[in-house]
Amino acid sequence: MEGWIFDKKVPKADLAEARLPIKVQLYIHELSDLDSANQSFQADFYLVFTWQAPPPSVDKHGEQTAWWPKFEVMNKKELDEASYTSLEYVTSSEVPHYKYTIRQLGVFKLIGMVDQLPDFPFDTQHMVVDMSFWDEEDQIVLIVDPTQAPAINYSNKELFSTLLQEDGKGAISIAQHVNLPEWKIGKEYCSIRTFSHQYRTSMFGRHPRLQWDIPIRRKHKYYFSKILSVALISNLLCGLTFLIPVEMLDARLAIALTIFLALVAFQFVVTDALPKSAKQTHVDRFFVESYSFSSFVVIASITLFILPYENAVLQIIDWVLLGIYLFFNILFTGTLYRRATQHSGTDWQLAPAKDREAVLRFFN
Repeated sequence: MEGWIFDKKVPKADLAEARLPIKVQLYIHELSDLDSANQSFQADFYLVFTWQAPPPSVDKHGEQTAWWPKFEVMNKKELDEASYTSLEYVTSSEVPHYKYTIRQLGVFKLIGMVDQLPDFPFDTQHMVVDMSFWDEEDQIVLIVDPTQAPAINYSNKELFSTLLQEDGKGAISIAQHVNLPEWKIGKEYCSIRTFSHQYRTSMFGRHPRLQWDIPIRRKHKYYFSKILSVALISNLLCGLTFLIPVEMLDARLAIALTIFLALVAFQFVVTDALPKSAKQTHVDRFFVESYSFSSFVVIASITLFILPYENAVLQIIDWVLLGIYLFFNILFTGTLYRRATQHSGTDWQLAPAKDREAVLRFFN
C-alpha cells in the first residue's frame, strides 16, 4: 500500500467499547481445483475491513502512518502474494472511517475432510478460510454486519460496482459464475464464527480467529453412472452363472473371477480420488459386499461340482441359490438407492461450525 507506513499500535476507538470494532466482509471471486485426494482447494477472494479511528498521523518524513488489521490464513498450503491491497481513510461519509481491501489467491487445506469420508459419495465437506489475527482479543473485536454489505463503496469500482448485488447474503457473497462440477454449494453457504486460541505458554496471548465456512455437498450421480451402476450390473450377471450346468466348472469360475477382478479395478479408480484413510466409506462397503457375492458364486460352484448328487437335484439347488443371490442383490441395491435419495433432498442442514468435531480439534 503505497504511501502508508504500518503502525503497530491499535488505534483507540472513540466508542464506549474498550476494544476496536472491525467490520469484516468477504467476497469470493473464484473457487476451483477441489482435490479430494490431497484435501485442498483453490480460492480467489477479497476481504474488506472497515473501522472507525482517528485520522492518520504524519511522521517527520511526511509519510502517513496508520494501523490496519494483520492476519494469517492458518489453513493455507500455497498462498500467493496479495495482488491487490488498498487502504483508505474515507471522509466523504457521515462517519469517517478506514477501509482496508485485500485480495488473496492460493491453495487451502480442506478441514475435516477425512472425518466426513465414511459418508462418501453422500458426504458434505467444508471449504474453510481460517484467519488468525495478530492483535490480541482484548484489543480488537471482529464484527460481521449483515446490514452493511450493500452500502460498501469499494475503491476498485469497475470490479466491485455490482458484486454484492449478485448473490450477497450479508457479510459473505459468492460470485454467480462460481461453479464446482462435482459439488453443490449449500443453501446456507456461510457459517461464520470467531474463535480464540488459548496458547499454552505465557509468551502469547489470545488472538481472534475468524472462520469463513462454505459447506458443499458431493454430487453422487457421477459415481452412480460411471462406477456403481456398472458394478451393480456385474453383480447381477455374476448370479446368472447358476444357470450354467454344474459340470461346466471352468466356465462358472471364469465368469465369477473376471467380475471379481473388474470390481477390484473399479475400487482402485475410486480410491485414487480420495485421501489415504483407514476409514471405510459407503463405496468401500459396497465393494466388499460385491466381493462377497462373487466369492459366494465361486464357493457354491465348487461345492456343487463335488457333491455326489444327480443332475436334477443339483439343478434344483442351483435355482434356490440363484433366488437367494438375486434377493440379497435387490435388497442391497434398494438400500443404496434409498441412501442416494435421502442425499438428494432439497433441504439439508449442517452442524454449526463450533459443534463439528474436526473444528473443535483444529482450534484446541
